[in-house]
Amino acid sequence: MLIPISETYRKIKEEDAAQISDRVMEALLQMLTTKTASESSGCKKTLSDLARALGLELVPFCNDIMTILLHHLSSNTIDKNVKPPILSLFGDIALAIGPSFITYVDIVLNTLNQASQLQVNREDFEMVDYLNELRESCLEGYTGIVQGFRGDASQPNNVLCNELVAMQQHVPSMVKFILDIAQDEDRNDSLVSGACGLIGDLIAAYGSRIVQLFESEKLIKDLLAEGRKSKQQKTKTLALWASKEMKNCLRTM
Repeated sequence: MLIPISETYRKIKEEDAAQISDRVMEALLQMLTTKTASESSGCKKTLSDLARALGLELVPFCNDIMTILLHHLSSNTIDKNVKPPILSLFGDIALAIGPSFITYVDIVLNTLNQASQLQVNREDFEMVDYLNELRESCLEGYTGIVQGFRGDASQPNNVLCNELVAMQQHVPSMVKFILDIAQDEDRNDSLVSGACGLIGDLIAAYGSRIVQLFESEKLIKDLLAEGRKSKQQKTKTLALWASKEMKNCLRTM
């Protein structure tokens, strides 16, 4: 049932999605609560599509959704492979509801920070792959929140919106996470891409308030250089954009 629902929500218009959301969301919440960990992955994919389709119409359901997702993340018995999609889903929800995500920002950012610090046995290749997947999901979660709060970036005179002000205390943790990725020899291109994108988003959001956190780090410059040389167009584009954001920001200081 989940795949047809997911496909449907990707195709219908936002106003149509809102009309049928109540029953679909009720069913999804029930399935998230009662299904086994491995079976709930499909529910999370559908929730991601639903968030994109509903936008602010998702807000009335968010308390229930976030309670269930955070419970799954804190469980010691749940299948670990379910956790990365949840971390990524936080970003989708933040993009959908924008400033309304402020209700959850502290607990979610603390959760992302905790997940980003996971250490694994580097001789266990399966766990290294899992770590890369988890970190990529953390990057997606962080990026969605920053973009959701930044919105259309229409604040006058470089004034931060209240949501970005509230999140600023978490920026050093994000920078540290990016540095961890930059010095990890097992990082893959997807991590380089996501890290470069988050660098660009943070600089675009906070400008001169944080740019020195990046500009002073050789590891960051090397990571951006690696991204600019990537054979993957997405990675190259994000690295070029982030480098340009940094350069333009430094020029105006």
